[in-house]
Amino acid sequence: DGDVAGQNAAERALPRFLAQQVDLRIMTLPGGLDPADYLSEQGADAFRRLIENSQEAWEYKLQLCRNRYGVESLDSRDRVLNEMLELLSQVPGLSGQLREGLILGRLSQRLGVAERSVREKLKELRKKSAGRAAVTTRIDSETQQPKLELFQGRYGKSSKHELLECELLEIIFTTTEWIGVIRQEIDIT
Repeated sequence: DGDVAGQNAAERALPRFLAQQVDLRIMTLPGGLDPADYLSEQGADAFRRLIENSQEAWEYKLQLCRNRYGVESLDSRDRVLNEMLELLSQVPGLSGQLREGLILGRLSQRLGVAERSVREKLKELRKKSAGRAAVTTRIDSETQQPKLELFQGRYGKSSKHELLECELLEIIFTTTEWIGVIRQEIDIT
């Protein structure tokens, strides 16, 4: 969606989807329109052009950070870098993959920061995250909290609606034969 809520939802979902080995792209619709409104106003060809020109997910996040902080000063570049690395540190299974190396290389170029420094900073963030996760896991095993609590501890506090939305997306991505049934059962208007 092109509205602020849709953009915020896309930003929150990034860690969950960057871990997947897919070409994930994010498209923001102009004028704050949702997809159905854009299609009815502009047509399918215009929608396809937007899809073809959509940004890779990490590029989308970088653009949001650049818009939020700028990159003119050292402090603003540091803020952008910190937010981007925080995102990457939350992505399970990304560490050491070729995809991570490509993202870090591009990130260091775009921000004018040595790639070695970027990698060291990401390594430090992951160590801190691992420490927090270990504490969360220990507390959860002692109190016998449900798996949902582990999910919330890993990705931040999520509402029940967000968790259900994630579960539905997982079903759609893993069992595409259910898409027709889901469309019939869920009113998407």
